[in-house]
Amino acid sequence: MSNNGSIKVITISRQEAINQLQQDITLFERRYECSSDFMVAAVENGHMKETAEIGVWMNKCRVLARLEGCDRRGLMTGIYRARV
Repeated sequence: MSNNGSIKVITISRQEAINQLQQDITLFERRYECSSDFMVAAVENGHMKETAEIGVWMNKCRVLARLEGCDRRGLMTGIYRARV
């Protein structure tokens, strides 16, 4: 590892993070041919197994909901930091 184990951190706006999450979620919905709401309900009801991939999908939905629910004065400052 040439960066001596350091983690590169990029800073993007909240809106950029929201846009990326929406794109990622849309890809999951197309792949599984169902809405995120349907998948969450199916997992919660035991009709669908929560695989690692479905877990990633559901976590992206949770993060998106948090980011979309924040106002400009809320806990989120409008900046989302992502590890790359």
